[in-house]
Amino acid sequence: MLVRSGRLALVSAKATVLYDPPTKLRGQNQAVTGHVVSNLRDAIVSIQRELALVSPYFVPQARGVEVLCTLAGRGVRVRVLTNSLASTDVPAVHAAYARYRPQLLACGVVLHELRPSASTGASLRRVISSGVSLHAKAILLDGKSVLIGSMNLDPRSRLSNTEVAVRYTSEPLASWWQRMTSALLGVVIPEDML
Repeated sequence: MLVRSGRLALVSAKATVLYDPPTKLRGQNQAVTGHVVSNLRDAIVSIQRELALVSPYFVPQARGVEVLCTLAGRGVRVRVLTNSLASTDVPAVHAAYARYRPQLLACGVVLHELRPSASTGASLRRVISSGVSLHAKAILLDGKSVLIGSMNLDPRSRLSNTEVAVRYTSEPLASWWQRMTSALLGVVIPEDML
């Protein structure tokens, strides 16, 4: 729809499919090459400038807080967009995330919570979210690549679910995702920062 309408140009880009093998559910093959979490961890720790995480269910746990705070301490701009308590369909997940919020804010991680009254255009909501609850799962890596997939950034996705994701390397597509996320947050990013 976006390509046909001319709002997004068709772009050729390098893409890598990441997956969790079904044996993950039995605790086997945790070091498989295409494993979503191991690839994600490797990509995140090597970030130099910016990390933007979009996850409806965001529960970083102690290790995730440590990684994100280390990045922020190195001067990396770290932003997270997740559901607010008012927009989540699983309040227990939001309560688990809320425990980590003070530590993340204290170390410089920027947190955004989507709320039902967020003033965004209807067309943007249709692309990013289903109704008033965030559903998209994406990670912007240094403005150069984006990882989009089924995984949330929570223990259940890491330990219990088999997930799939595509990581593509393309500055034009990464820039488009950055603009969409920023528009959802009501933030305008100058072109020279993209």
